[in-house]
Amino acid sequence: MMPSPSDTVLTELHERLKHIVRQERSNYGCHDYLYDTFSPITADQIVMAKHAQKIRKEIIFKLIEIVDHLVINREVVHAAVSMIDRYLSLSPSNFLPREDGLPIDLIGISALCIAIKFQVGVMARRHIPFIYSSAPIYTTQDYHDAEFAILNILKWNVNFPSPASIIQDLAAAIPAPPRLEGKFIAVKGYKDFIIDRASYFTLLALLEYDFVPRRPSSIALAAIMVTIEIEEDFRRINNTLNPPKESPFISIVELYFGDCISCLDDEVRWCFKEIHRIWSKHMHCFDRPSSPRGPEIFEGTPWCHEGIHGTNSFGN
Repeated sequence: MMPSPSDTVLTELHERLKHIVRQERSNYGCHDYLYDTFSPITADQIVMAKHAQKIRKEIIFKLIEIVDHLVINREVVHAAVSMIDRYLSLSPSNFLPREDGLPIDLIGISALCIAIKFQVGVMARRHIPFIYSSAPIYTTQDYHDAEFAILNILKWNVNFPSPASIIQDLAAAIPAPPRLEGKFIAVKGYKDFIIDRASYFTLLALLEYDFVPRRPSSIALAAIMVTIEIEEDFRRINNTLNPPKESPFISIVELYFGDCISCLDDEVRWCFKEIHRIWSKHMHCFDRPSSPRGPEIFEGTPWCHEGIHGTNSFGN
């Protein structure tokens, strides 16, 4: 019999997940701001949207590079990118500098500063001058004005429930395999592996614009499902990309949390397929557990580029 989490733990987690889902559907939702405004969309607009996605990805790489240099947990990047996407969905800002909107690089750096201030606290003061210096064409006043503009547009909703933090919560619902029953240290190692690898997948999903309108809880749940499937080497019938129904984790989620998040939800299934596609296409890149807290997670991946791994723009 596979050891399962206690009912008390799962009941408490259920209440927390209900609160997170309410947040996602109210203050922290984000629509497809590159395509939703066009109907029908023209070929030129598709080209512009593709270019915008490329710039967005480059900004995220830059933010990752900065937090790695400062040895800050990469979860702040999730919060910063959430602010960037939600700001862009609510403001006339552009991906190219122009008079009627903040330039995207200023928005990106400013959002990261806000995230670090909220998540790191008073210790963030020592990091801010360095972060500002990463784009020296802007003055300190430019950054202050941009931060204020972002906070005003978002109505100060910055306590983002990121996929990485939701994975930490959902870890309580992950049952240990029977082979580890009674082995406390081994069970902890198993869950740490699931958390790290699933967090890895959410960071890769963060780079993909198609995940922008998806709820963080859906991304987190799908990332755990893919990770468990890989770890347990589940074989699916007819090679279809459907979550394995025999997973004990899925049974626990459906039993205790099915009224707020479900493995059978269409959005979760979409996220599962897309994350699985990323892994299937580049599975040689994921040959060992990697921490979401350091630059080594991009080692050998197709997203690796100068400034993320090896010699970066800060001379490390």
